[in-house]
Amino acid sequence: MLRKERQAREVAEDLAKRLEQQLAEKSNDQPDLPSVVEEASEPPVTSTETIEKEAHDSLPNGKAVDPNAISDSTLLLEKRLETMMADMLALKDQMDSFKSRAENAESERDQDRKTLAEMRSNELDI
Repeated sequence: MLRKERQAREVAEDLAKRLEQQLAEKSNDQPDLPSVVEEASEPPVTSTETIEKEAHDSLPNGKAVDPNAISDSTLLLEKRLETMMADMLALKDQMDSFKSRAENAESERDQDRKTLAEMRSNELDI
């Protein structure tokens, strides 16, 4: 998975370099064009299919990325996310249970102290 991320980053860097070169060639005549960095900071306007096609066509090592591997990876990540969400909900329920038990224990302690104080005051009255 890290290799895929690294490849995707390398592809993005290569695309950025090519865009910069194309922009530099075009901007010789027009000095007021925005830089590639400014364009990169804006949200993308291309579809994911276009990005996947560009990434597929311009991989640095010439190997094609298997779309099935990407979808399998996506499914795996979605399953892991669902599992993590379920674990988080279970932990939240457990935390609520512990909090409730602590509040009950504090309430009982306070009630016992009150009763003990009443018993002492009754002994002193005798």
